[in-house]
Amino acid sequence: MRTIKELLPKPSDAIKAMLAGLQKADHERGFQIDMSTYGSALQDDDSFQVTCFGCAATCTVQHLLGRPFVPEEIDDRAKHAAALDMLWYEVSSFESAIDNFRTGYLSVLFRFYDLELNQQKYNELEDHVDKWIYLQTHNWTQQIPAIEKAIKMMEELGI
Repeated sequence: MRTIKELLPKPSDAIKAMLAGLQKADHERGFQIDMSTYGSALQDDDSFQVTCFGCAATCTVQHLLGRPFVPEEIDDRAKHAAALDMLWYEVSSFESAIDNFRTGYLSVLFRFYDLELNQQKYNELEDHVDKWIYLQTHNWTQQIPAIEKAIKMMEELGI
């Protein structure tokens, strides 16, 4: 069984995957980014077309999976883990870490990666994320420069 940390060994890798997943999902037919849900599906009564919805965390996991979730698996985080062949707890914890990052909180991401945030060397990064990153459904594309800066700051710190 694989682990998230094998695929994404550092927080910067996780945030790169988040950004790549969002950018890919933004162009997926039958998918809409919605930061208010870890995953849901809605069928149009007239056309019977199903649209899937998901947040930054969902897009990150889809990026790891290499494909979008199908409607039968998108609304259940345990099914996200099963699709990745990973433990539910790990995938759920990772999704929570990404969701917290997208709202300007580094602590859960650092805890996921067993890093201690309360170190002076991380102060500038924490201030940047807290001040400039708050991804919402309709503003996440405007947040890309702030996300890219956070990635660069993480890489410079070796994380």
